[in-house]
Amino acid sequence: MPGRLRTTPRDERSPVVARPGHVGASECHTATSRCRARTKWSWYPYLSRAHRSVAAPDGPIQTRWMSLFRTPQIVLFTRDIDRALVFYTALGFEEAFRTPTAGTPIHVDLVLDGYRLGLAAESSTRNDHGLDPVTEGQRAAVILWTDDVRAGYARLVELGAKPIKTPEAWLGRLLIAWVEDLDGHLMQVVQAVG
Repeated sequence: MPGRLRTTPRDERSPVVARPGHVGASECHTATSRCRARTKWSWYPYLSRAHRSVAAPDGPIQTRWMSLFRTPQIVLFTRDIDRALVFYTALGFEEAFRTPTAGTPIHVDLVLDGYRLGLAAESSTRNDHGLDPVTEGQRAAVILWTDDVRAGYARLVELGAKPIKTPEAWLGRLLIAWVEDLDGHLMQVVQAVG
């Protein structure tokens, strides 16, 4: 229900009472007490979403419920982060974050067209967090859209990806191909064909 609008009051436990011209949670009041938040967003203990009161152009003040989470990202675990970094940057991903900043990283975030992909060193994940990461297998897939699926597939194979399925028609409107990256993670190359 992220982004859903509700007219105030929200419910019987703690209705939001908005004053005329009221915008922003710092001005928001419940029926029993003033919100403690001093920022644009305020949090109620029984809710997992923030609220923001907004004045509708021709109607009552409404409250927009915002998701607790934002900026989802996939992180792939790898045995050789330097090798994985070379592979993904050769596909056009750009480095957005690295730690540590010098030497071999333990985590790198890459971005391509606003999509953020993380690479995490298997050893760091195991030693720092006590987890047992899976560094190979078909547990997730990185999907790359392209205008030329055959050229994209050839480029991935040229960079060392393992061919899984050559380009083929799917759903009558797509061409898709499958490879595994250098750590065995599935990658799909997709082209819309009309």
